[in-house]
Amino acid sequence: MRRIRRRSQPREIAQLREDLYWANVRIEYNDRELWKANERHDNLHNMVNGMRDEIIQLTGRLQASENRAEILEGRLVALEDLVVSKNEEEEEGEEPAPVVDSDPESTIEDA
Repeated sequence: MRRIRRRSQPREIAQLREDLYWANVRIEYNDRELWKANERHDNLHNMVNGMRDEIIQLTGRLQASENRAEILEGRLVALEDLVVSKNEEEEEGEEPAPVVDSDPESTIEDA
């Protein structure tokens, strides 16, 4: 029985060595893949942070543009009202009343 055991030991050792070799190959492969995944993660993290900063900046610009648009819209409405008012005055033939220094003692007949 010992003879069979001795003969199988070299085979078992050879098989264990081969298993160990392939286990090391898998470990090295997984190690490289993990490094690559970590590098991709770092790259994505940096890219996302850059995009976040750009989005914040663009959001600020958009808000400023919206504020300017509201101001300009208010000015446009005021200008339209002024034009309509001037047009109505011209259509009615009214001229603005001249500014006259009035004397509280004067009467209509004095004028």
